[in-house]
Amino acid sequence: MLSGRVRFAPQVGQSMGAAVVVSVVPAIGANILSGAGALFLPSGVCTIARETGIALVSPPLKRTLGLLLWLGLVGMAARPIGPLETLLGFVLAPLGPAAELASPLWIVRRPEVRAAERDLLAAWDEEARAGQELLAALARHANPTDPALVDGRRLVHAEVVGRGQDPDFVRARVRDARGLERDLPVVHGDVFVGRVQRVGPAVGLDLGEIEIQLVTSPDCHVGARAADGETGAEVDMVVGGLDEPRRLAVHSPSDRGFSGGLARVHARLPGVDPHLALAEGYRLGLVRRGLDPGHWSLEAELDYRDGLFHLVVLAQPDGSLPSDEPMPQALADHGWRRADPLSHGDPSPWRDAARVAVGTAHGARTGAAVAFGARLVGRLGAAGPWSSDALFLGDVGFSVVAVALFEDDGVPRVLGRLVSLGREDGAVRLRAAGGEPLPLDPDGEDGCRTARLFTGSGDAGVPSGLYLGQARVPVGEAAEGERVVRLLAASDAGSLHELWVRVEGAAGARREAR
Repeated sequence: MLSGRVRFAPQVGQSMGAAVVVSVVPAIGANILSGAGALFLPSGVCTIARETGIALVSPPLKRTLGLLLWLGLVGMAARPIGPLETLLGFVLAPLGPAAELASPLWIVRRPEVRAAERDLLAAWDEEARAGQELLAALARHANPTDPALVDGRRLVHAEVVGRGQDPDFVRARVRDARGLERDLPVVHGDVFVGRVQRVGPAVGLDLGEIEIQLVTSPDCHVGARAADGETGAEVDMVVGGLDEPRRLAVHSPSDRGFSGGLARVHARLPGVDPHLALAEGYRLGLVRRGLDPGHWSLEAELDYRDGLFHLVVLAQPDGSLPSDEPMPQALADHGWRRADPLSHGDPSPWRDAARVAVGTAHGARTGAAVAFGARLVGRLGAAGPWSSDALFLGDVGFSVVAVALFEDDGVPRVLGRLVSLGREDGAVRLRAAGGEPLPLDPDGEDGCRTARLFTGSGDAGVPSGLYLGQARVPVGEAAEGERVVRLLAASDAGSLHELWVRVEGAAGARREAR
């Protein structure tokens, strides 16, 4: 008999990497270590010890070893050791179902939880349809609007699916990569974004994926021309790299007295760089003279860090390869796997998280989307081989790139990256840094306007178009810059029992609305 108690929970303190956390008193460790000696001694020795009553480990030594074991577990909670946590995940995985069966909370909360699940499932079709409409709107918004910028070009839609360690490069997927090659220009609407760097399959790129070098890269130099705002004279220059956040660097203007003006792409040597000629006339932004003499910078029209969702590659016309359609919604593809919860929420009152039964062995990766119905309820934290931490919207520090659809406004509005500040009065507070200006009138005294929020593109493992919920978003000039968004009536995802996780490879399944 163990002279102590064992408690199963998803994590302790700041560590959520282990599959389980054992809260032990030294006496337990002593008993465990006493019995563990039998694993390493010949069976005859163990039999003699039992018959004679001789202890294999003395009581003082048992207490010391138990105390050391307990201190070791506490230390792991504060500073996890990856290989050891992985080993514990394998060894203690069977305790998950046992803890689930032993928990009395599920019996008490079952009617309430089932009712919440029914409400969310009933909204599945409507939320999925809204996400599809958003994706269609994003695709329309990504298309060039000026007919002169479309003629003589083949448009290939691309959806941003991730970023590398270098923020000046993004990965995007396309329906058909045939005809795509290095240095083809990439645009969003009538605005120049960057150039194709690589086409998959290649190192770090799957088939159907491309790597795009953004104009924010110091190695991406684009010829540009602007009309001087004062004299009307045409001024040539080179644009590329960041001068400061949201401002592109301007190099070598042909007129040192240039006062500023709207810069557009200009291929001065189309014979040398024929691909750039496809982007002739696309906007780069407004050039302004700096405070220092001989210094200019360009106000970027896009949020290149967290505001690039759907893009368009400009390719040479090819009758056998017509312009394609936008990428389909990922909600109903085969890239999902059901993840049963292994814990009812988190024992820490300041956390909004749980442990779920899906891991790297199933194709799950850190950062992958956790969904219920058609809405995003969280993302995976530390992923173990068979189970992982699910971090929900109310968990402080949770982040996702988002886009908003406001009432009576058909234009998708980029909010940039939202970072959770936690729950407050039934809502989740999210800090929005970056994004685009919101020149809209508020519909209440709080200076906000109601909007439906959806996931954007660019976070690996999080498809665009997943519903986040209805929110109050600060709008108008007073709300420019950093703003706090309130996500209303955010569901308690820790109590749900049908979660789905985005996975890679052939381990996934197709989800069907019910």
